Amino acid sequence: GGDWLNMDGEVVDGGTKGGYGCIDLTTDETPRAMVVYHNTLEGLSWSMCGVDWDLGVGAFNNVQIPRYPDGAVMWPQGVMSPEGRIHIAYNRLDGGRMMSYAQGALDRGGAPAFGDNPVPIAETHLNTYRIASSPNSERAAITWMRSRVDNLDIHDFADWDGFLAYQMNNDLMLAWTDDGINWNFNEPLNITDNIPPDPRQEGSASYGDTLRTYATHDIIFDAQDNIHVIFDARLLRVQAIPDGNPPIDGLTTDKSYLFHWSEDAENITAVADGWFEQWIRDENGEVILAPAPGAWRSNVCNPSMAYAENGDLYCVYNYYPHGDYSVRDRCNGDVAVTVSEDNGATWYYPTMITETFSGPEAADGEHFCESYPTVDERVDDFIHITYEMDTEPGTSIQDDDMPSSLCQWYYHTLSVDDVLRDSI
Repeated sequence: GGDWLNMDGEVVDGGTKGGYGCIDLTTDETPRAMVVYHNTLEGLSWSMCGVDWDLGVGAFNNVQIPRYPDGAVMWPQGVMSPEGRIHIAYNRLDGGRMMSYAQGALDRGGAPAFGDNPVPIAETHLNTYRIASSPNSERAAITWMRSRVDNLDIHDFADWDGFLAYQMNNDLMLAWTDDGINWNFNEPLNITDNIPPDPRQEGSASYGDTLRTYATHDIIFDAQDNIHVIFDARLLRVQAIPDGNPPIDGLTTDKSYLFHWSEDAENITAVADGWFEQWIRDENGEVILAPAPGAWRSNVCNPSMAYAENGDLYCVYNYYPHGDYSVRDRCNGDVAVTVSEDNGATWYYPTMITETFSGPEAADGEHFCESYPTVDERVDDFIHITYEMDTEPGTSIQDDDMPSSLCQWYYHTLSVDDVLRDSI
């Protein structure tokens, strides 16, 4: 409610290559920060879990989360249950990228403690999984992308290897526990359950389902203990009779939708519309510029969910408007908020909370590109949001001459009264 303390922050761990951090709170009478991240120690890569010595002190007691003898397990995400169970989802670095699970608790000294070995869950070739814990019970849940190429063997893998289409061709899976101990890892729920291509059908019907969940999604429990998932989906037309490398007839890197699923309704509903093209065309319709939101992003992506005690659901997400892009053809992102008053069945048109416009072909350092919005999952009178402000959008992965740059991180409060509820 006032000034931020310790603006320079505290060093959580002095090891090398630390990153991919996430945070939760312990269930002590005076909650402490629990952090989860990965790091390199004595030449080996480890996932780590640390707990602060006391509220806001910044002196973390860090321990190693179990790894496989022949491979590190990285990109961890962790939560703590109301009874103090620590749930970790992370992904093996080699040997098939086996998404894995570890459970721990705080020992008598208040430090995290885990078992000896990770629990393998499922193969996933992306680091796109999420974990959530109920605020009211010992329920917890994990979502992940399951490759349809790897797991359903729909075509020869060699026809897909190395292509974006391979990364995109997924179903979204869900596993959960009701007691914090017993998980349904052997029988997860397939949320999207895409209809496969069918050569017996004619025309567009032969493609089966043509939307695929790809890179970003979020999962939470609401105040009534129900699971909610929001994910982005893009176009992917898979050929019914393989004839190509990869065997597809088109995909989108910009056009996308956000969709919502909940366990009580068990259906999928639209949250946000990003079904438009970013390319710039001349008067003859020829493409002259091809701006794109960037690696693993689309016109609507990076959803982050929250709930209010009255039952309202909120989704904060990235929106990439048409016509706002850099000299490197990277689109500039804005932050949007939408709300549902009927448990996710319908959603209002979004409230744009940033709308920073840099103009077409802005130079490096002169952009206003908001990225990676994250919202506190509990909404009071305000929605509490953080995001990155990138003045040089683009990555060294995409642009060989693109240097790393420091970005400002913002905290943004939005009154619930300022969220538009004009039309569905």
